[in-house]
Amino acid sequence: MLIILKGGGFMKSNETEELLTAMHRIKRFMQDFHSNQNDCLPQFAFYLLMQIKEQAVLVTLDQQTRRLTRISDLCQSAEVSKPAISRALRDLEEKGYIERINSKRDRRNVYVYLTEPGENVLHRQKEVMDRRTNLFIEKLGETDRSHFTRILNRIPDIMQEVMNETMLKGKDKNE
Repeated sequence: MLIILKGGGFMKSNETEELLTAMHRIKRFMQDFHSNQNDCLPQFAFYLLMQIKEQAVLVTLDQQTRRLTRISDLCQSAEVSKPAISRALRDLEEKGYIERINSKRDRRNVYVYLTEPGENVLHRQKEVMDRRTNLFIEKLGETDRSHFTRILNRIPDIMQEVMNETMLKGKDKNE
């Protein structure tokens, strides 16, 4: 079976399967790449801790000034629903990595901040990820790294374009 590509090119179905298999392998391996140590966090938990640290601003609540992040800001930056963020934050809170604070002036505002253990685990995992990423980049080589980066940067744009085209037509062209 041949798949007709835009511009008149063709892709064999086994090439499509090979591409999809490779993408699946990368996705599955990326989870392990970032968290296959005993004390490492799952990828999303690590991402949330990074966002909490990066988005934190100085806020004074109850006569205490801390670096806090609003949960609503985390939802927006992660593009995830509030219930999903709340579940992940509850797990981080149970491990002692974050604490929540409610605003007394506006109960709708809930803030989170990193605790010392949260800072420590984030720092350790970031060091591991940096070492692995640097080794990966080194093994990839300059030419392949350049091509890989260029292609990775194109993928979201191409996927969005394909989604827009298929949504406008209501279904895929080949159906």
